[in-house]
Amino acid sequence: MNANNYQKLLQEANLVESRNILKCLQNLLECVQLLEEDPEIIKNSTKEKANLKIRILRLGDKLNVDYSLNSESLESEEVEEFKEAAEPEKVVEVEESKKPKETEQVVESKEEIKSEEKPEIINIIYSKLKKKKTITYNEYFSFYSYVDKITREEPVAIIREESEIAYFIGDTHGSYEESLIIITYFEKILEKSPDVKIIFDGDYVDRNLYDLENLTLITAFFLLHPNNVVMLRGNHEDQKINKYYGFYRNIKDYFIIQDRIDEIYGLILKFFTRLPIIHVLALKASNNEVKRIITVHGGIPVDIEIPSNPVSLDDLESKINFKVPSYEHFDNYMSWLLWSDPKENVIDYELHPETGRHYFGESTFQKFMKINNLDFMVRAHEVLEEGYKFFFNKRLVSLFSTSYYKNRKIGNAVIMRLKEKNGSFNSPEFISINESTMNKDIKENF
Repeated sequence: MNANNYQKLLQEANLVESRNILKCLQNLLECVQLLEEDPEIIKNSTKEKANLKIRILRLGDKLNVDYSLNSESLESEEVEEFKEAAEPEKVVEVEESKKPKETEQVVESKEEIKSEEKPEIINIIYSKLKKKKTITYNEYFSFYSYVDKITREEPVAIIREESEIAYFIGDTHGSYEESLIIITYFEKILEKSPDVKIIFDGDYVDRNLYDLENLTLITAFFLLHPNNVVMLRGNHEDQKINKYYGFYRNIKDYFIIQDRIDEIYGLILKFFTRLPIIHVLALKASNNEVKRIITVHGGIPVDIEIPSNPVSLDDLESKINFKVPSYEHFDNYMSWLLWSDPKENVIDYELHPETGRHYFGESTFQKFMKINNLDFMVRAHEVLEEGYKFFFNKRLVSLFSTSYYKNRKIGNAVIMRLKEKNGSFNSPEFISINESTMNKDIKENF
């Protein structure tokens, strides 16, 4: 029986070592205890026990925590690890007294990140994520403190821009590996065509395991190319949603210590509340034709009091309250913008309060597009095995830009390009997210 328990504990430790270090440590400590109680579990148990202790010490060093070789050393952390994550009631303000204390293990990077004023932290984080290297707590904290500082200016709900070529990315949901492929592709594009627009359409977190890395990679890319890259807010950039769909728990697993979770998450949550909601892009062709594209995570705003009257974006901008941490505080317009879906067989709109789904039909959609002088809409929000789907006579497209959902493979993932062809922008191109396809696209189109 002890032998079976030992092998099970060791197998689980190996499975979670790269992500949930505390759980791995707990299992390894129990393995050591079993070997001490029953040395006959395996051959060469003395050597095995020594190897386990070395492994434990290395993992403890990685966490910047002094773990002694007994279960009591994990008591306080275990309580925090396995009880249900406490739901933050408000945006956590980071006070000077709560900032992390540096330990000996992070002193070597102190000179790089000691000042929040230094934008070098962007390059440090970006380089480490590109190389898949571990990022320390202090580095994450310094990075998001810098993000907090530079996004304090009054945020806007709607961004209006012009360009000649644009790329659109749907939900990425913690798909760090695929986002690395996307961003490496865009780096090459920007070298050849420095004026392109790149619009990320929200949902950077939840649903997959590496959402902290995914969000941080995309944010660093945005900070490095602020004139090219736009990050919109999705319905998962939300305090309430993060608790139930993985992001808050993943931060808890990553940083272990509860105070540190609140510090980092508080900064990230403030960043979420400053993200724009709508992007309107005027694409200009060589023959002076202009195609006006609206990008939003969910759908069009609907005035349910007078649904026959389409909502003007000019009026909407002053009405929506988007600087709130959770959908519980959304006004009706915000709920439609981040949560609604198009549906072909709906005439005006449908509400399904039991599922949280709002649907808008073609008639309402066409009225909205007409009053706002828009030609095409890009949105995300729905899981699509093919990566994209058209609605309403191909005037609306939904994108899904990860092939992984709930940590399993579900299908294809794409990004979309709008580029002039024969004097118009009427032929969207969908590019599968894999390295060989994207390298081939660059060779053929640039």
